[in-house]
Amino acid sequence: MPLWRAALDILEKADTWLVLVHEKPDGDTVGCAFALAERCRKLGKRPIVAGPDPVPASLSFLQGDSQYYVGPVLPPAVVSMPNKAFVVVDTSNPERTCRLPDDLQDRSPMLVVDHHGDNTFSGDCVIVDSEKTSTAEVIWELYRFAGWEPSRHEAEALYSAIITDTGNFRFQGVSPRTHIIASELIASGADPSRIYARIYENREATGLRLWGKALAGISLCGNDKVCLAGITRGDFRISGAPGEETENLVNLLLTVRGVKVGVLMVEEESCVRVSIRTRDEFNARAIAQRWGGGGHPRAAGCRIPGGLNEARMLITESFGDGNV
Repeated sequence: MPLWRAALDILEKADTWLVLVHEKPDGDTVGCAFALAERCRKLGKRPIVAGPDPVPASLSFLQGDSQYYVGPVLPPAVVSMPNKAFVVVDTSNPERTCRLPDDLQDRSPMLVVDHHGDNTFSGDCVIVDSEKTSTAEVIWELYRFAGWEPSRHEAEALYSAIITDTGNFRFQGVSPRTHIIASELIASGADPSRIYARIYENREATGLRLWGKALAGISLCGNDKVCLAGITRGDFRISGAPGEETENLVNLLLTVRGVKVGVLMVEEESCVRVSIRTRDEFNARAIAQRWGGGGHPRAAGCRIPGGLNEARMLITESFGDGNV
């Protein structure tokens, strides 16, 4: 409770909430950010949301009227706004979100809310609960502590955050409390059928072509316990799919019989972005940490310098024959 009191003090004293989301934004960071932006408006304050990358098209319906700045560096005009508070959601380290311009210093208070156990942020108030399945579950505690009753827009945003980070309630760690929160959000106006359709049934054909290319090239290693799929920069060009279309593909790799670890490698300009999902006793965070990454025990990621072929070889050799 003292932490939530400190968090609420930061928000109540600020005229502007500058909400920061992480790179390659997913449903949890986007949903939390836009729920808080809506609450900020309802309190008569000014919300601004910012992140290094655009909001995926499948989540754009959550944005509402919020201003969203895109880029690795925050605009000086935004940073120089008086009496603001930084609010960082679902972001495990400062390298994953926007940074300040090099020539500017800022002493505005910072609130960090997250559920990644390896969070490295320092701030005036840092609230990290790795037992929660999503940051939205942590944000919900703030709502309850503050006595905020969510509008339909806030409920939709937080419900979207929960279902995307729990795989529609099927991932390990989902608790009765998760379902209770979801039911309260539905009672506040979140429509599960509508939200599911907007997020998962609103894709372009280009995305399916990209998935087809990746799935056609899957390989097994680690005594067939590890399933790898890769996407090259050329695959994006040929399919015409944007980068956001890789979302959720890694989860499909775990549907192969006997597979305990799914690894999706996406080739970027100077590195390969690796997403890892695991089952049972295999720790995704520990695997990602081999290459300087991090995340959750069941969902983690990292970046490996070089191209896709080199990354695939490195990862395959690291698992060896059953060495998961």
